[in-house]
Amino acid sequence: MRNIPLTHRLAVPAVFVLVTLYMAVANYPTLPEKIPTHFNGSGFPDAWGNLSFSNFFSLPFLQVVLYVVLAGLTWVFTKRGDIRNIINLPGKDKLTGEQLEKIRRVIINGMSLLNLFTCAMLFYIQLGTIKIVRSQWAGLGPASWLFAVLIVGTCAWMLYRIFTLRKQS
Repeated sequence: MRNIPLTHRLAVPAVFVLVTLYMAVANYPTLPEKIPTHFNGSGFPDAWGNLSFSNFFSLPFLQVVLYVVLAGLTWVFTKRGDIRNIINLPGKDKLTGEQLEKIRRVIINGMSLLNLFTCAMLFYIQLGTIKIVRSQWAGLGPASWLFAVLIVGTCAWMLYRIFTLRKQS
């Protein structure tokens, strides 16, 4: 992955956050009394609850918190000089400068992707909730599994790359 500026890494997921917040605020007054509060593995609602601020805005709130945490981690790993004291790897004191720089890039790229995928997933779930209560969608569909695969795959890729880079001499 080429070197993408930090502002771009943070801006794209931030757009998902802002659009999700806008959708929530714009649609809240016109939603029916019952909204989906949980979806099964097939993406269909399997629990419904009363429309309340906490029921409907918990997803956008979670999205904001995750964005801030992942953006903060991306920023820290981008700006930090020596990352030895903020990574937890066996033998981290024996890593060369080149290994540390490669590991830093893997972490920055991985955190950026996780931020993007989680923000996109939570946007999609919020959109799906609105579409389902308006009878425009029956469920979330297979895209919910795609997000799960992307998130787990990114974590697996990061772990694999970090541990292979650590073993290189």
